[in-house]
Formats: sequence, structure tokens, C-alpha cells
Amino acid sequence: MIGYKLKTKYQNLLLIKSMLTKRLTQVSRLLFICVISDLLLSCSAMIEENSDINSTGSNNRKESNLKQAIHGASYDVDNINIYSELNKYLGKIISTRGVYLEQKFFKDKERKFIVSGSNNGHPADYLVYLDHPLPKQTRIGENVQIISTASGIRVFGRLKGLEDYMTESGLKKQLPVLDAIAIYNIDDRDLLNPVWVNLLFKK
Repeated sequence: MIGYKLKTKYQNLLLIKSMLTKRLTQVSRLLFICVISDLLLSCSAMIEENSDINSTGSNNRKESNLKQAIHGASYDVDNINIYSELNKYLGKIISTRGVYLEQKFFKDKERKFIVSGSNNGHPADYLVYLDHPLPKQTRIGENVQIISTASGIRVFGRLKGLEDYMTESGLKKQLPVLDAIAIYNIDDRDLLNPVWVNLLFKK
């Protein structure tokens, strides 16, 4: 009789142990899930914050690079300087101002134009190449800066060399070539609001 009672108590204890084990297991799982969820949320927040910091840092670096390019440009270069000492200016960033001239016979006139101006009393005419087209107004009332024929502009670009060029009247010339970095309206004396920026400095 006593043995039967002990056996029953033992079985009851095993049952209670099993139930407690299951409950503890469920609680442990819940705790584990909660901990993992918190960790994932924390990691996600840290990743987003880090991404924002990297993005801001990248934009700041590019803005800084554009300012550095503008600050380091040569402002007093004319065509005579370049024709006389081409090697001295090759690869250098040059700033020039003049009027925008679109040539109808250019094959890719959306990515190539002439800026005609003067510096130190001498001609400062350049063929300017773009890595993407100038902005255009696509609808009436759209608030966008555009450049049209005879607009006064200031161009910053890297001198690539000389290129043969034929005027609309049939005259052959050789003009210096600039790979454009940034273009501003002539009235933007403080260079605060570029009309066009090279994609390397913009993205």
C-alpha cells in the first residue's frame, strides 16, 4: 500500500516537473524572442542612423569638393594664354564668363556648346562639354533655372586641349575645350546657386 502511494506521488512529481519544464521552456522562448526582437530593432535603428550619417557625410564631401574646385580655379586665362602655353594649362580648372551660344550643326548639341567672352581684353572662347544636358522647362510655370541663347553665364571646367571648330559662316577655328564642372548665371556673383553641376559632384 505504502509502495503504491509512493509510486503515485513519484508519478505526480514527474507530471508536475514535466509541466513546469514545458512552462519554463515557453517562458524562455518568449524571453528569447523578446530579447532578439529588441536587438533587431536596436540594430535596425543603428543601421538607419549610420546610413543617414554616411549619406550626409557623402553629400558634404561632394559639396566641399565642388567648392574646392571652384576655389582652386584660374580666373584670368584667355585664349592667347592657352595657345601660347597649352601644356601649362592642360588639366587645370579654368573659370570663364561670357554668353551661351548654341550651335545648330553640333551633332550632340544638348551636351556641347560655346561660351564666348573675354578676359584681360582678349578673347576667351571655349567649347564646353557636358556629361548630362542642361536643365529645361518642361511645363508652364515650372520653377527651374534655364540657360538660353545669349544668356550670360560663368563656367568652371577642366581644360582638355584644343579642338577644330567651324563657325556657322564657314570659318575654321581651333578652340580650347572645357569639360564642365559647374555653370552659374552671370548674376550669381557669390556662386551660391549653380544652374548645372557635373554628376561627379552632384550625386
